Amino acid sequence: MKPFPPTGVLELQALQLIGLTVALSASGALSPGPLSAAAVVNGARQSWRAGVKMAAGHMTFELPFVVAIGLAAYELRWALSLSIVRYALGGVLGAFIVYFSAATAIDGLRMLRGGDPEVKASLASTPYVTGLALTALNPFFLLWWLTVGLVLVEAASTMGLVVGYSIMYPSHVWMDYAWLTLLSGLGYQGRRLPGRKYGLLLLALSTVMLAAGAYALMALA
Repeated sequence: MKPFPPTGVLELQALQLIGLTVALSASGALSPGPLSAAAVVNGARQSWRAGVKMAAGHMTFELPFVVAIGLAAYELRWALSLSIVRYALGGVLGAFIVYFSAATAIDGLRMLRGGDPEVKASLASTPYVTGLALTALNPFFLLWWLTVGLVLVEAASTMGLVVGYSIMYPSHVWMDYAWLTLLSGLGYQGRRLPGRKYGLLLLALSTVMLAAGAYALMALA
């Protein structure tokens, strides 16, 4: 039977894993994209708490996906190498982004006309759903975990599935919560603007959201 590593060795491995996770996660969690843009939009439409809810939706898909990578990385990588899979995901992602942007633009137009934004009018206004959808449907997020993120999965696996993941994943996901909450907080500052200026802000943010989505989808071509 292989001897259990001394406590000092385990602590060193844990610290190394945490450092590696934070360093590599910055390239994914803090990168611009539809999820980051949506956090600003949702913050402007609701509050800074939208970022927390989006991060929760993001984690709902991400955590099971990361566990699945540890069990079947090759199969998942093969599936995402198929053009039809990437295009199908991209198509649904694009449709959701258009839907989300349109709902935001409608709120902006309503504000310009002197009305109030109906922030609970649709699923596109639900931060949790937005975080979940923009994560599960984003081929680049999935491929990140199967390339850069795979280094973290393999490093965590050397410490055992339960121990390694209990160290690695919290070291990663806190950055998602912090980043999305920060962006939503910045967007929330726009609610202090007078009605018409706030409406213009929502219209501008809906355009930014469309641009971020278009940029991401063009990379699939």
